[in-house]
Amino acid sequence: MRPTPLVACIRVVTHYPVTMLYRAMATACFLTVASTCAGCNADGQVSSDLNPGFNTGGSPGDASSGDSADSSAAGGTGGSAGATTGGSAGDATGGTAGADAGGTAGTGGSNAGGTGGSNAGGTGGSNAGGTGGSNAGGTGGSNAGGTGGDAGSALPCATDADCGSGFSCQVVVDDTNTSLELRCMPLAGANGKGIACASNAECRSGMCLYGYCATPCSTSADCSQAGTCRGETVSVGGVSATFPMCVVVPCTASTQCDPGEVCSDIRLVNGTYAAYCKQPNQGALPVGAPCSSAADCASALCPPWFGTCTAVCSADADCGGNLVCVDVYGNGSSVVQGCAIGCDQNSDCTTPAVCQIATDTAGNEHQFVCGTGYGTDPVGADCSAANHCASGLCLQNFVNGQLVSQICTAPCVNGAADCPSGYQVCDEVNMTVPDGNGSQLLSLCNQ
Repeated sequence: MRPTPLVACIRVVTHYPVTMLYRAMATACFLTVASTCAGCNADGQVSSDLNPGFNTGGSPGDASSGDSADSSAAGGTGGSAGATTGGSAGDATGGTAGADAGGTAGTGGSNAGGTGGSNAGGTGGSNAGGTGGSNAGGTGGSNAGGTGGDAGSALPCATDADCGSGFSCQVVVDDTNTSLELRCMPLAGANGKGIACASNAECRSGMCLYGYCATPCSTSADCSQAGTCRGETVSVGGVSATFPMCVVVPCTASTQCDPGEVCSDIRLVNGTYAAYCKQPNQGALPVGAPCSSAADCASALCPPWFGTCTAVCSADADCGGNLVCVDVYGNGSSVVQGCAIGCDQNSDCTTPAVCQIATDTAGNEHQFVCGTGYGTDPVGADCSAANHCASGLCLQNFVNGQLVSQICTAPCVNGAADCPSGYQVCDEVNMTVPDGNGSQLLSLCNQ
C-alpha cells in the first residue's frame, strides 16, 4: 500500500540578507536553514544606488558684499568770522561711514559776518548725508552707504534655486503671524533634501517629513531621485498651510513613482526594509528577463535565487502577465515583495530554471515561481539529512503515524505528466499558510 503523505515540510534557504526563521508549518517535522543574501553589503543591506541625486549644497556663509564705502565729501567747517564778509566754508573732508547712516554734516560758520548759517547741519540719515546749515559747508555724507545686508535673506522663493549660498527656501510665518509663506532663510540644519532625519532642526530646510528632509519644489525635477513633488500640509508656529514639497515616501509598486521611475531602491531604515522610487538603468532589461547581475536590469534588482529581473510589488496585479508577487527581501520583522515568473510545474520554466516554492506574505499563501533552485537534488532524492531539493520542498511520508520516507518533491497539476518516473503520483498535501493560521493545498509529486 502506497504511503500516505500527511504533511509537507520545507527546509527553506531564505531570500533575506539576515536570517529569518521560516514560519513553522508543522511543529513535529519543521526544518529550517538560513543563508545570507548574495549581493548584500556588510551591513546586511541589499545593494542599492547611493542616490547621487541627493543635493548637499555649499557651506553656510555671509552673503554680504563687504563694508560700505566711506562718505564722500562730508561737509566742511564754516569759516571764522570776517569783518564784512562771511568766511569761506572749510575744506571738505571725507567723513566716516556710519552704520546705515551718512557722515556728519559740516558745521556752519559761527557769527560769520556774511551769510554763513548759524545752525550746524544735522546728522545724515540712513544712506544719505545730513544737510548742512545755511551757507555752511557742503552737504554731509553724500552717498555714504550703510553696512551691506545679507544678500538673499528673507527673499520670496519657490525652490532652493531661488536662494543664495548659505540659504534655503523655507516655510515661515508671515509678518501678520496668520499665514505661512516661502522665504530664503539661513540654513536651519546640516542635512540636504532626501537625507534621513529625526527632527526639523537636522534639515537645511527646517522641515523633516516622513523621516526625510523635505524642501519646497515646483516639479519632481527639484527633488532627489527617491523624492517626489506633491502637496503637503505643514505647520510652523501653530499656523498650517499646504505647499508643494519634495518628500521621500516608501513605494510598494512602480505605479506610485514619478513617470519613468521604478520602485526598486531597497533600504534598511531603523531596522525596517522598505522600497523607494529611483531612476532606472537606462537600456537595461525589464522585469522577468533573465539576469546575472543588478546591472542587467532596469530596476537594478536581480535576486540570484530567481535569476530574473524583479521590481517591488504588493500584489500580482502590480506585476502583470505571468508574473506573481512574492517575498524577496526582509529581515524577519519586515518584508519587501517583488515580481517573479509564476509556475505550476517545472515545464513552465525555461531550463535550467525550476519551479520552486516562494512565500507571499501579503496574500498569506505560498506560490511557485521559476528560479535557479534552492539546491540541485531532483524529485525522489533523499532529503532526510539535508534539504538540497531544487524546489525547496522535502516531503515526509508517514504510514500509521510512522515516518517512512523523506524525499525531494516538485509541484504538479497534470498528474503523472508533471512528475518523473517512479514518482508519478500527484498528491494534494496540506501546508500551513505564512501567518500560521490555516493551511492551503499544494499538489506535489510523490511515490
